[in-house]
Amino acid sequence: MMTAFWCLQVNGGHSPGGAPWQVRKVYYVVWPQSVVRRAMQVMHVLECCGLPTPLRELQVDLTVVGCPDALITTRIDVRSVLWAKWAALRAHRSQMGRLGNFVWVFQLVSRWLWPYETFQCVQSVRPIQPPESDLFAGL
Repeated sequence: MMTAFWCLQVNGGHSPGGAPWQVRKVYYVVWPQSVVRRAMQVMHVLECCGLPTPLRELQVDLTVVGCPDALITTRIDVRSVLWAKWAALRAHRSQMGRLGNFVWVFQLVSRWLWPYETFQCVQSVRPIQPPESDLFAGL
């Protein structure tokens, strides 16, 4: 999708063989650094209780994981639909990767740890007024 977006920018909104059009907004889906820290704290507590977590096999630099909270422009409250999100993730085994049997912990704490889907608006034809709670605001 981003390739098409950047091609349109270069070509003045013209796609080969089509009418001109304009992308009004572009968002990145982001994971706040504060949430990354909370997730690590939860897994650390579980490790201290003797439960294996993905933390044991973690091969990332936690100082660079996630988006700085100050850059997040949009938060969508998803608590009322978390059941559907988890059902969709369970239906597609590839979505849970190496978490495997550990998923139950994330489901248990998701209303507390991930009550919002978070986004960073990286392109908009109109100025946005963060914090947004609607991806379609201003369109």
